[in-house]
Amino acid sequence: MKDVKVSGIMHRDLISLSPDVSIRDAIDMMASQHIGSIFIQAGELKECGIITERDVLNIVAKSIDLSEPVSTVMSKDLIYVGPEDNLLEVFTMMIDNLIRHAPIKDENDKVISILSLRAICQTFRTHIASGDFT
Repeated sequence: MKDVKVSGIMHRDLISLSPDVSIRDAIDMMASQHIGSIFIQAGELKECGIITERDVLNIVAKSIDLSEPVSTVMSKDLIYVGPEDNLLEVFTMMIDNLIRHAPIKDENDKVISILSLRAICQTFRTHIASGDFT
């Protein structure tokens, strides 16, 4: 388990939206795709932020107008990981920084996926069940 890399569990398809998309459309996309976050970017290489389930809770709690652009509520101070990063180290970093989703950048500094704590926990559960948690 200590040799598992982020690339071993990451999804290969990045779901992203433009920063001018409405909050409602972003939430609808999260619900229809059964995902906990969406990367927000203006063009292929221009990063903006991420909208997560936690952001949606804040939106509801603050009664923010869902027609507002997603850029007004997205998280902007992101911590990135790489596909070759050690999964246990990334897990520890995410716990220490209280984040549930971390964008994954490739060797060209392009965001290629998002790693979730849920995916990490599912991987841990699989390894524990098989007796391989060393």
